[in-house]
Amino acid sequence: MSVLRSRRSAAVALSAGGLFLGACGGSDSPLQQTADRLADIRSGELDFTIRLVPSGSAGVSVGLRGPFSLSGDKPLPVARIRFDRRAGQRTQATFISTGKQAFVATAGRTVRLSDDQASGLRVGEGEATSLEDLGLNIDRWIKDARTTRQRDLDRITGTLDASEALGDLARIAGRDTLGEDEAERLSRTVSGSSIEIRTGAKDRLLRRLTLSVDLAVPPELRAKTGGGSGLKVEVDLRLRDINRPVRVDPPASAPPLTR
Repeated sequence: MSVLRSRRSAAVALSAGGLFLGACGGSDSPLQQTADRLADIRSGELDFTIRLVPSGSAGVSVGLRGPFSLSGDKPLPVARIRFDRRAGQRTQATFISTGKQAFVATAGRTVRLSDDQASGLRVGEGEATSLEDLGLNIDRWIKDARTTRQRDLDRITGTLDASEALGDLARIAGRDTLGEDEAERLSRTVSGSSIEIRTGAKDRLLRRLTLSVDLAVPPELRAKTGGGSGLKVEVDLRLRDINRPVRVDPPASAPPLTR
């Protein structure tokens, strides 16, 4: 995978990548409050994994881990995100940004991105400034939400709305994956699913989101989903140290990236 492709993968996570004291998801429910407070998550420690496992295949997993800040007081995010993709072979890269300069490290080589190359990572007015800007409408992902208290966290479960969840994930992933209409068609083939959200009992900040869905893939979509007649999608998103300051120092030496 090229350095520029690694950069784009990290950008998805940064730009790339709500829960129960009642049995419904109204405007004052824990689920709705958590969705509303995504706009307040501007920094933290990210641990995100998505797995796509077609029937008869080992599948693909992509992980993104590390500290990030999208506060908007600098032109670029502050981040050190490790990208790890496993699909037969393993591809690893690290996206590094000080807020003013951006770098990509892969295969033992670190390079500096020019302003033009880093333009898609900008934060601030009109750009990504919080997790809300990812477009995760998590309040629409759960039907018949149920909430249980576990110490300082609330655990929200319910019925996964696969159409909403897959549609959001497809939009984040971009044009090279499923379109929204294709995600909608897939969502009608669900054979089993689960979803769980953990949110702060007092602050209503998202701490973890996990979902799993088993799908029967129509023949015309199998080329885009690994070729199998079935597909399991698993997502695990964890956030720690929310809204704490993040500092990332630049690499000691990094030549400019040349195409």
